[in-house]
Amino acid sequence: MKNALANFVNFKKGLINEYDFKSKDPSNVLFHNPLPNNPVKNKIEIISYVKMRGRYNCYTAKVFIYMILLIGIILWNFISALKSNKTIYLQQDQLQFANYISSEVSTSYVTMVELFASNDTMLIQGKTPFSLLKSIVTEIQAIQTEIPRIFQERDSSYDPEVKAILYDNDGCHRFQSTILYHCDSLANVGVPTNVLPLIAAYESLLNLKIHEYEIVNKTTMGEIISAGMLHINNTLPMYSVIANEAHIIGEIIDRNMSENIDNAYEQRTLFLVMFSLSLVAVSILIWTQILLRVREVNNDFKNVLVVFPPNLILSSFLLKNFLKKDSHGIQL
Repeated sequence: MKNALANFVNFKKGLINEYDFKSKDPSNVLFHNPLPNNPVKNKIEIISYVKMRGRYNCYTAKVFIYMILLIGIILWNFISALKSNKTIYLQQDQLQFANYISSEVSTSYVTMVELFASNDTMLIQGKTPFSLLKSIVTEIQAIQTEIPRIFQERDSSYDPEVKAILYDNDGCHRFQSTILYHCDSLANVGVPTNVLPLIAAYESLLNLKIHEYEIVNKTTMGEIISAGMLHINNTLPMYSVIANEAHIIGEIIDRNMSENIDNAYEQRTLFLVMFSLSLVAVSILIWTQILLRVREVNNDFKNVLVVFPPNLILSSFLLKNFLKKDSHGIQL
């Protein structure tokens, strides 16, 4: 207490005598108070505003860094999830398109057979075989245009297995039983067995069958059946191979999509683990590095207030509110 009173006296004299603040920072001319928990050393602490401000700036910077760390983890998860979702949606479109190819080719063959077998009297999907076959040929033309684009990956590349089926005429090793027989029959007459040239040849053959029906004598069923049997050695193998290749492409894409879904699930799990651990770590760091230090500074300031004159404290709105808040119900 003597030290505190002496310091008040010096401070008062400095104000009266225009104390030289250049040699001594006025923010450092504060109050000396013996630490109550260390009466032996009777250590004098000097509370520096500049040091306190620097300490709070350091604490703020630490909190900012911790928040950036958590935000970075969230952004990483968002970007990864967005990329995974785009890939999965693309593979869904590819799978649907592969099924669409198989469906259209199969329908075209059935429609062509019914065109000659029923003399265009059987309704298929609410249409006569002739009109339906012409519309399917138009769809197959569009399919040829869309295949290179649809089966591209997001980086404009192709899955190696899908690319081989679309572009590489590498034989019939991927087929079994009946489909293998049809593929070999095409290869033996020099017809490419990969999808793009084969589907173009199939479209030309369908146009030929439409033309054959248009010119056949429709009053004689025998002539119609004979016209339908023309080129049967090519139409059936072409339809069978294309439909089976589209099915194989669908299986490849379905497998890749399942792997991407599993990877996305694992990535979500990893994010939850990382975020939870980071949140716990940041909470511990904030408590140990910041909140405890702030409490120490708060206690130091309480010790300083011990030497303040009561009338000075009661005249200051901030000091008065501080005491009300930290004095557990004291009446001021």
